[in-house]
Amino acid sequence: QLSVKKIGVTKLQGKILSDTSSFELSDVVASLANGEANVTVRLLQSPENQPSAEISVTARQLNLAELPINNGAALADSGTLNLDYDNHGNGRSIADIMATSNGHININIKDARLHNTGAELATGDLLVTLLNGLNPLSNDNRTHIECATLKFPIKNGMAENDLGIGIRTAQLNILGGGTIDLRSEKIALQARPKPRQGIGLNLASLADFVSIGG
Repeated sequence: QLSVKKIGVTKLQGKILSDTSSFELSDVVASLANGEANVTVRLLQSPENQPSAEISVTARQLNLAELPINNGAALADSGTLNLDYDNHGNGRSIADIMATSNGHININIKDARLHNTGAELATGDLLVTLLNGLNPLSNDNRTHIECATLKFPIKNGMAENDLGIGIRTAQLNILGGGTIDLRSEKIALQARPKPRQGIGLNLASLADFVSIGG
């Protein structure tokens, strides 16, 4: 067991297996942000092939208010996050491994009151940018997200799904998607808003769509 206060881990246990050709961190269970995360990492070295890496992360019911991911502060005042990440690739550096990676990443957020400024985590920053761009008249420094889903398969270093983003707020339903190029570290995402029935939003105040690139 290990206490790691800076990243919100209160308990950490697992197994480490290593020899001349492999390293494995397995059966890792971490108590994190009032939830639980499971992690497995395998590094394999073959004389004939490039080194390979396999990473699997599953997190359930993480409390966003207890998750210090915004420069040591929480991304939101409330909400829960579930994460499924599985990826494997080959290479002698992290960049090479990501450029050849295959797997998937799924993120689900429920009942979150998200900070509209100061987000430094990639996922949070994407959500904030999308929400502020799609509804420019919103001047509240908090956004209530009833649910949000980001779902991207990863193939040969490309995370791509034209319908990989779904967000529901008190005012809007938002659908979008695009590509995240892990080889060049560039993103190209788009999303469109649709006012929820009975809200009475002025359509002219909403963007037709928002693109995020860079």
